Amino acid sequence: MDFLPRRLKSPGWSQVPTVLECAHQTLQEYPQARGYLFSAVTRLCTPVLWLESSARPGARELEADEGTLYLAAGVCGNGFTLYEYGTEGELACLQDSDTLAKYKVAASTCASWGGYLASVKTAAKLDLLTKISGGQSRWIGLDDIDVEGQHIWQSDGSTLTSAEKEAVFASGEPNDLNGNEDCVQIRASSQQLNDKPCYYALKFVSNLIEKDDVIKERRRTATTKLNKSDKKATTTTATTTTTTTTTTTTTTTTTTTEATIRFTTTTKKENNNNSNSNSKNKNKFLILIGEGEEEEEEEEEEEEEEEEEEEEEEEEEEEEE
Repeated sequence: MDFLPRRLKSPGWSQVPTVLECAHQTLQEYPQARGYLFSAVTRLCTPVLWLESSARPGARELEADEGTLYLAAGVCGNGFTLYEYGTEGELACLQDSDTLAKYKVAASTCASWGGYLASVKTAAKLDLLTKISGGQSRWIGLDDIDVEGQHIWQSDGSTLTSAEKEAVFASGEPNDLNGNEDCVQIRASSQQLNDKPCYYALKFVSNLIEKDDVIKERRRTATTKLNKSDKKATTTTATTTTTTTTTTTTTTTTTTTEATIRFTTTTKKENNNNSNSNSKNKNKFLILIGEGEEEEEEEEEEEEEEEEEEEEEEEEEEEEE
């Protein structure tokens, strides 16, 4: 049986800047949503109730320019939760640990989750982490382990500024008491930042890694990309890449160690009596949700491929002439 996305809003919202903003808007306006479609190229965001049988009203094929299909439950994924904070509605995917760890162990644990020890550069972020931790002490991602007095944020490698220090540190901190306070915590007693010896075992807060202002989601189906020539479909999963070239309906089953992902690429049959008919057809594809790993597709690559396709079309036209 084929399954299709059932849209809660069609067309979706336009000019949505990032996939995280798309997820946030979907959950805000449609709490019942189970997923969403997002295109990094067109910035179109479409909330989806779930995948439905093709016989159900309102369920229709996903067109190539609508973007990638995501699970709402996996906005952050891997145990991270989406939070909004500050007066401008900033967003972050965070996870509060339930175990104690020394600073370096905490940092490596966050990395294994696909994140880093959370940065706390503003009072708003500090307030958020204080609430998440229930007012208890937590390691955050700031230290001067390499160069004494030069505190570096793990998130982006930047140096602590005087404005950040004033906004989040307790008065007189960091002070490197006894010459061995190289790591930074949220201190329970003051609810502000304080430097502390790295060998202490504390709980910690992880922040999911952001790339180019887009949260890299950990739970998703597969990324299916169809080019404009209507001749190729490429599907990428966590472990396997399958490329199929066809002009008729093709069904492929790809099995990974995490899940089975089934997709069908449908193209109108080429009219042998009309060589130009295929270029007018519109690619569509169906996806049955499974779990996989996202591989980020850069917009620059999209533009290069579009240019190559245009060149190929021009060459074909010249040959026909």
